[in-house]
Amino acid sequence: MEAKEHTDKIIEGMLEAVVITDLNGTIRRVNNEFEEGSGWKREEAVGKTAIELGIMSKEENQRIEKEVIPRLMKEGFVRN
Repeated sequence: MEAKEHTDKIIEGMLEAVVITDLNGTIRRVNNEFEEGSGWKREEAVGKTAIELGIMSKEENQRIEKEVIPRLMKEGFVRN
């Protein structure tokens, strides 16, 4: 099994909603649990930001930009 296929299976098999974004906050991928829990279809969410979808406030986004992204860049991961 290729690494991408393996990763796909892990993400889709998770029982929690998963949202993967780029460093600009643009949603690149979501799993089925996200679709079921949020009501947003994958095709609607990908390419937008959480602010655009109304699932995150501007204040929370600013906190992430200030606190989380720098830690991610330094340590390579962030545990949520």
